Formats: sequence, C-alpha cells, structure tokens
Amino acid sequence: MATFTKQQVREQITKVIQEGILTKVLPYQSINGVFDCSIFNSDGAVCGEFGSICNFNSDTDGCDTVGIPYCYELSADQLVIANANGSTCDDFSVTAQSYQSVVVDGQIQVQQNTSGGQVVIYQEDFQSSENDFNTFVDNVTECYHNGDGTYEEFLITELGMADSSGLEFSLGDSVIGEYTDDNPYITTNITSVLGYSCAAGNLPLKSALIILTQFQSLSNTLTQINPTQAQEILDTTIFELIPQQSSRQQKINQFFTDYSNLKASPPDLITDANGDGVPDEDFTTYDLNNDISETNTGGDIVRLNENAGTVNEDKTLEWLRDDLNTYFLDSTNTTDEGLPTYQERSSGYLKFREMNQAIIIRNTENQQVIPDNWETTGFTITQWVRFKDKVSGGTLFNYGNPLRQNPMGFMLETFVLNAGDTQIANSSTNVDTNSPYYLNWKEYAEYVSLDYFDNNDVARFLRLVVYDSLYENTDGTYGKKFDSHIAIANSGTVPFNGSISKVNTIAAEDPNSPGAVRRLLATTNVPIDFNEWYFIVATYDTSFEQSVSVGANQSLPLYWEGNLNADNTQTHHSGLGNRCKVEIISKTDLLHARGFKQD
Repeated sequence: MATFTKQQVREQITKVIQEGILTKVLPYQSINGVFDCSIFNSDGAVCGEFGSICNFNSDTDGCDTVGIPYCYELSADQLVIANANGSTCDDFSVTAQSYQSVVVDGQIQVQQNTSGGQVVIYQEDFQSSENDFNTFVDNVTECYHNGDGTYEEFLITELGMADSSGLEFSLGDSVIGEYTDDNPYITTNITSVLGYSCAAGNLPLKSALIILTQFQSLSNTLTQINPTQAQEILDTTIFELIPQQSSRQQKINQFFTDYSNLKASPPDLITDANGDGVPDEDFTTYDLNNDISETNTGGDIVRLNENAGTVNEDKTLEWLRDDLNTYFLDSTNTTDEGLPTYQERSSGYLKFREMNQAIIIRNTENQQVIPDNWETTGFTITQWVRFKDKVSGGTLFNYGNPLRQNPMGFMLETFVLNAGDTQIANSSTNVDTNSPYYLNWKEYAEYVSLDYFDNNDVARFLRLVVYDSLYENTDGTYGKKFDSHIAIANSGTVPFNGSISKVNTIAAEDPNSPGAVRRLLATTNVPIDFNEWYFIVATYDTSFEQSVSVGANQSLPLYWEGNLNADNTQTHHSGLGNRCKVEIISKTDLLHARGFKQD
C-alpha cells in the first residue's frame, strides 16, 4: 500500500474542503437573529399566519412569542412578511469575497473586498500563519498517521452535505441557517465511515473562508537558463541543512557506543585479601571518584540509585540492571539445559509422618551430646527438610524446652498460619478506607506488604527459640528468652499501623495479645512446595548485641538481620540485631548456584 508524507495528506484534505465550500456551500444564505412576534401586536390575522411561533392574545391585543424562535427557522414567505413589518432578522448571502485578506493602508486586514484592494495571495495553506483552519487540517491529517512516520492516503474525494460521509458540511443542500463564529461548520465522521480513530473537532465556515478565499493557483513558467553562464555567476556548492537521518540499526549502534564511553571501569569484585567473603574494594570511594555529580562533572553514569539525586533519577547502572531483569527469566525459572545432573551421594533419608516423631539422642556412654558451654559459644543447627503437607507443625530439633514454666535449652520449630484465622484481627476502622484494618492473617500480610498468602491459603514458617540462662538482665537477674523473629516496618495510620518493632522480645509470649501473636508472621517463611528440599541453618550467635536498639532501629528488618550498623549503613555483618537467626535455601537454588541441575 502506497504511503504519503504529511504535507501530501494536508494538500489532499485542503483540496476537498476548498472545492466543497466553493462549489457546494457558497453562496451560503444566512439569517441571523431571534424572531420577536411583538411586531404583529394589534394584527391578529398576521400573527396567526406564524403558527406555533406566535400566539395572538385577544385579552391584550398582543402577539406573544412562543419559545425562542430563530430567524433561520422562518419560511421564505414568513421572512418576507416579517421584514415588511420591521423584523430585526438579518438575512444575507455569504460569498467567497465576503472574507479576504487585503492590504489597507499598508496593513493586512480581513474584510469584504468592495474597494478593489490588493489581495494577499497564498499558494499553499502551510504558508499562512497558525489559525483554526490549519489546526483542523493538522488534526484530520494525524488520523492517517502510521507508527513509522508515514501517512495513509486521504481517500475522501468530496465534501458531503450533512450526509455522514466522513468529511462534511453541517447543513444539507440549500438549507438556510444562522451564521456565527461557530456555525455552520465542517466536521468529520471518519471513525464511523473509514474506521480510523479520529477526533478532529469542528472547523467553523467563517474560519475556513478567511483562509481558503486567499488561495490562488499560480501558473509556473519555464525560464531557459544558459548552463555556462550560470556556472560563471552562481555558486553551485550546496550545503545540506537537514541533518542526516539515522536508521534504527545506526541508533542502536550509537547507543552501545555511548554506553561504553559513559560507564566507568567496573569495581574490583574479586580481591579479598582477608578472606572475609567481602571484596576489598572501597565502594564509597569508588562511587565518589566515578559517579557524575555537581563536584565531579566529568564523571560517568551513577552506579547506585541512592546516589542519583534529582538530576540522575532513573539514570543509574542499578536502574539499568533492574530494567534489564524484566526481560529475562528469574533464577527460579532459569533453564538448566547444558548443566550436568547432580549425583546424589547419600543412599536415602529419614521420613517422619508427624512432627515431634523424631530421633531422640541419648547419652548412653557418658559422652557430652550438647556442650555445656553452648550459652557462651553459641551454636549452629543444619538440616535438610522436605515438608509433605501444609497443616502439620512441631519441633524439628530441640534441647530442653525454652517455653515451659521453668525454661531451659532451645528449639527449632515449624508452624503454619491459616489465611483466614482471626486471632490477630484489628477491627478498628481505617479512616482512609472506612473499613477494618485487617481481620485475619491474609489481610494483615497484605497490610504490611507481604505476599505469603497470594497463592496459598496457608503459609509455613520456621523459628528458633533460645533460653539463655547466663544472660544478665538490666535488673541484675539472669536468664533471657530470644527468638528469630525480626521487625516489620509499615507506614500505616498510627496507632493501628500493623508494624512490628523489636526490643529483646520473642513471639507470642501472650497468646491473648494480637500484638504479640502477629510477630509469628515476622519469622522465616518457607515456600509451600511439597517436592522441594530446603537446607535450614539455625544459628544462635552470642556475639550479637541484641540489647542495643534505639527507636530508629526497632522497625528496621535489616538491623535485626545483622546487616545494619548503628549509623544505619549497610554491612554483611554488623554484630547487632538478632542473636537467633534462621536461614534457608532450596536444593534447586543451591544446585543451580553450584552449576548443577536436579535429576
């Protein structure tokens, strides 16, 4: 299908409008004004000839006007009678000469050219100044705009007369109407007729006449030029003013060239002289030296979003990385084609049908099973576990019972929360939504932006609880319970914001307190997958200072996970926060990280 330029389509539209107005619309018979029946007072016979428009009142001997009759609604005979009786109806004929731009006293003025003044001539509509006509033609042209910059052909060949033909005059043939700044007009019906999405508005006839009556067809004449003489006189060196247009591929090539030139050399992520698992690179100094900023105007693309500022918001390497991630499968869906299959090394595993039905380790040979100094040195428990249902809960490993009346020891437990359970319900009215804040676990999870119940009606969790009998309290007594729940931050309406703060407290000590019970949601979540194995690492680290907690840290998850220093800078090991920590990794993720796929 042939395509056209914008100017070609504009010329097609202009030609249809111009020819239609000059051959079909003009001369346009117009009658302006509102008819007043009072001119027939005391003449009931004449008043009666105007039917529903006028009503003769015999009591007052007056002719009353019914409604608001416009002069153009009168018939030709009625108009003659009205004018003969002093009507104010203004009937006149609009022609192509009614509005022309002429030169008067050195100024261009739009008026009826009765004096033979010099007419301002435009050969093309785009040569005139911005006006309603150009705006209308531009709007109709855009209805035929393709996404690649080209335009479809304007297939309408003539102006319709109130016939829903696509491009039409608002009145039919020989219809008398008013003549104002807005009526009558040219309008479009392109969407219904041709299927193009188009909302071009209306073009008043008056606005069209002001422009179209200036157009003249200029004759082109051919002048013979002597090439030899032209070479002697004219400078034939032509400089192209329009910049060279780049192809799509050239733009892609230029993008990668610019990106290569505007990014800094990568930081050193390999060197780790002290073997602490963290690169020796000073990232703060690296960012200061490489990121473009007010003090480093010759810098490169900013690395982190937090350093972007207002000028470089959404223009960082971190933003690019996150945007690119949306084009690729995440790690859980990454194809493992080409990876070797992992060969299991153990001959099998133990299966417990119910929680708490496990192996009891007994000291039968007077050997120390659990070291006496575990409260001083801490400990780590690891287990491979696969959960085969979503209802059972219980102890995975325990030494004593830290939750009994006389607590001692520690335990690693699992439990499930049902989405519809209501023990944490907060029925107070949220003034923003005029409904309760949350009535069950699912609503509470959504309230604090956790997706645990999006795909399941239950959620499974892990928790480590420890009673440390050697811990010295601030009142001089000894013994403290610790658990692995963290804080949950939420900026909802105080006091019912649903956030969970933490200061040396454990989950659900008071089962009648929704505030205590809801801490269960802040423990380690295990995805519901009956076929997946999870490697569980439960740690009690006595080197962590859990008592240090100011108001700014109480609701920060990273602080209690040990990844936030006291000044709120991030780190891999702060020494602050939870002494108890439970972490998991699925077998699938672990094998992928090691370069294997499962059988």
